[in-house]
Amino acid sequence: MGIGTRSFTNVEGLAKKVATTGALPTSANDGDLAVVLDVDDLYEYDGDTSSWVKIGSVSWGGGGGSANFLVETRSITGTEISNKQLTLVNTPTASSAVIVDAIGGTGQRVSVDFSLTGNILSWNGLGLDGVVSSGDVLRISYTY
Repeated sequence: MGIGTRSFTNVEGLAKKVATTGALPTSANDGDLAVVLDVDDLYEYDGDTSSWVKIGSVSWGGGGGSANFLVETRSITGTEISNKQLTLVNTPTASSAVIVDAIGGTGQRVSVDFSLTGNILSWNGLGLDGVVSSGDVLRISYTY
């Protein structure tokens, strides 16, 4: 997956629909999207790990399929390492709406590995402190 930002404002027609997580395809193209209908979750296929990653939940309002999701794939800079924080493109709806995973590593937990204030994601004194280095890639998924 390349460095960049992708935004989804309407998942209808953008994502494959499957009944359950067990019905997710065993392989897909990097960046493919799927909605798991029994739990209304949105998944993205990670070609690097050959796995599906939950990136948010889907709200099927009156017209159907409307939700704001953003997946930021970020190469961490030296300045961000020094400041122990980075600025997200948008302000997440809640800290619980943020999923952070290190490419080639594991998922990170809010309040344990990172914190969120507005659109500032920081890790000073938390689990990512001293672990993340300049050039590391984080995938940050959230609703806003």
